[in-house]
Amino acid sequence: MVAQRSDAIDHEDPDLLLPHPAETDRLVRYKAHLSRQLYQALHELEAQQARRRGEAAPLAGVDVHGLLDA
Repeated sequence: MVAQRSDAIDHEDPDLLLPHPAETDRLVRYKAHLSRQLYQALHELEAQQARRRGEAAPLAGVDVHGLLDA
């Protein structure tokens, strides 16, 4: 596989330079899953820190990502 990609770069074969669409979709879903887990852990950490300081901790946190339609 590495040799094929190396040859593709040398010969500029665009079909071998980009991953298969199914593989790309899987990677995008995996990245989204990891991002959600990271934000969930950050919200939990913030809530624990607030409780430690004696403050009221939020029961839920909301993060919104995306583009705004103009």
